[in-house]
Parts: sequence; C-alpha cells; structure tokens
Amino acid sequence: HARRRTPAPPPGARQPAPRGRPSPSPRQARRPGHSAARPAVPADMGVSLLLRGVVAAGLVVSAYVHLGLASTYDGIGEQITVGDLFRAQSAVSLLAAVVVLVLRHRVAVGLAVAVALASTAAVVSSVYVRVPAVGPLPELYEPLWYVDKALSALGTAVATVVGAVLLRRRLGGAAS
Repeated sequence: HARRRTPAPPPGARQPAPRGRPSPSPRQARRPGHSAARPAVPADMGVSLLLRGVVAAGLVVSAYVHLGLASTYDGIGEQITVGDLFRAQSAVSLLAAVVVLVLRHRVAVGLAVAVALASTAAVVSSVYVRVPAVGPLPELYEPLWYVDKALSALGTAVATVVGAVLLRRRLGGAAS
C-alpha cells in the first residue's frame, strides 16, 4: 500500500502552520524574528512597571506623612502657613505618583523625579539650613529629625534614585 505524497507548494507560497498554533497574519509573517508564541508581557515592561511602582510608593509615603502633619504646622506663617505648604506638597506628590503609574512616558518619570528630588531637598534642608521667610512663604527651619520626617525623606530619596534609574533605562543610557 503506497503513501500518497502531497505536491510541494510553489516557491514563496505560505506554508500551513503546525497543528495547535495559530498561523501568523501576513504582516506578522513578514517581520523578522516574529514568533506566534510570544509572552503576553515582555520582561522589560514588567521591570518598568515595578520601578514605576516603587517611585509612586515613595511619593505616596511622602504625601501621607505631609498630609498627616499639615494641621500641626497651620500656625507657622502668616499669609501662607507651613501646613498649607505641606498640603500642596502632598497634592503634588499624589498627582506625580498617579501620573508615573498611568503614563508610560519618560516625561511622567521626569516629573516624578523632579517632585521627589525637590521634596527630599526641602526636608533635608529644613533640618540643616535656616531658610528665611520669602514674601508670603514662611521660614522653614526645624533642626531635628523625627520618625515622620525621616520616613518622608527616605520615601522621596528612594523615589528619586529609582526614578533616575528608570529614566536612564528609558533614555537608553544603560550599558549594553
């Protein structure tokens, strides 16, 4: 009993996909390196999401601390109080945290890094530098560390460093 052979397709014709796998579309088949069995989320995207989550978490910690302390500092200042500044810092930090999580763009990461760096600088300088009142802004000087202040500084410092790493990766600056 002889086996029947299927005639070979003409050169350039699409070959049928192996059983159990969907065949790629014509556009996908033309792309070099196309594989029908790609993972749903590339590993690099997962790392990026993790790093953006760390940046957002550091900003949220700072926002939480500043919002919790705001009422304590409402009496310091005339037109604008330190409590007002704490509420503004909290709002800006929360906004930057949401933006860095929602928008996968280097501008979003840059914004988050700028907010985190400014917050870190403000907290650290408030301990070591007597920043005088300027116009309606109150003097910012409290030469001591306590748990909430250290937690805020740590959160924003981590957000700054991790955000800078993320920016470097997104701008292609990492060594290959």
